[in-house]
Amino acid sequence: IRRSRRRFWKSQDDSDKADAYATLYRVLVTLSKVAAPFVPFISEAMYRNLRTDDMPESVHLCDFPEAILAEKNPDLEEQMQTVFKIVRMGRLLRTEHNLKVRQPLPSLRVVTSDHKSMEQIRGASAVICDELNVKTIAFDHNEGQLADLHAKADFRRLGPTFGKRMKHVAARIAQLNQEEITLLMEGEQLELFDGEGEPFSIGMSDIVVERTPKKGMVVASEDHLVVALTTELTPELVREGLARECTSRLQNARKTADFEVTQRIAVAYETDDTELEQALQEHGESIAEEVLALAFGPAKSVSIKNAVVEEKMEINERICNIRIEKRDIS
Repeated sequence: IRRSRRRFWKSQDDSDKADAYATLYRVLVTLSKVAAPFVPFISEAMYRNLRTDDMPESVHLCDFPEAILAEKNPDLEEQMQTVFKIVRMGRLLRTEHNLKVRQPLPSLRVVTSDHKSMEQIRGASAVICDELNVKTIAFDHNEGQLADLHAKADFRRLGPTFGKRMKHVAARIAQLNQEEITLLMEGEQLELFDGEGEPFSIGMSDIVVERTPKKGMVVASEDHLVVALTTELTPELVREGLARECTSRLQNARKTADFEVTQRIAVAYETDDTELEQALQEHGESIAEEVLALAFGPAKSVSIKNAVVEEKMEINERICNIRIEKRDIS
């Protein structure tokens, strides 16, 4: 539902909007039937809000839904699982490094040696960028572009094999260079010599890779996927982040005021912060679209006669006074 909000609220009634509503309707009706044996009263309330005259009067008079295997799309499901994994790692990086979700970042870089996963991610680039709030996404097969790699021996795995030699083997593994580590990560086996001149062979499963992110990046990895967020912000990105924070605050103000979801409004603002003022001017159109504002601008240009909401908002430690009134579409 969150991903389809713009499809629901766009003004033109085209086939894309109709498809979005039809899909949501089918999902909700089916959900009410699936949940009926477990939460009967909630399911009944959902169903009665959704039913048409040609449908049974109660959800408990409906047949339990059956899976339509012909409509199953394994390739799409696999692709979305890969996308979920990328997005989950990206969000975790934002949380760990205190990167606000609404602050756009310059880029996301994805590294994988798995060609199928790479194509899956390329096909969903727009979704990933939108979910992680990044401007661009780049792809690579060489993790060394994102972080400095260091290898350590997996003592639990190699100890029983090498016994007393383990100390010398571990020392040689710690000396692996970026190229050797990359070969291991690509599935190669390395033939090496320990400090005593004795040969031994290792694969990726025999080592633990530690990553030191390149300057201006934060990095996470899972299975064969590695992602890195570029954290250096331009003034333009900072202003866009301020605009997104303002949008969120206005949405909360609408909710607190108990507006109908379709209620159009007018918004007037005042602020002494130059950067915030510039951000609101640059992104005023997109803010207005998101909060259903027929008018959005500084108080000197937007006349508010019957304010329903008057609030002093703090937007990333900047103060902005907001006045909101209801408007009708004329």
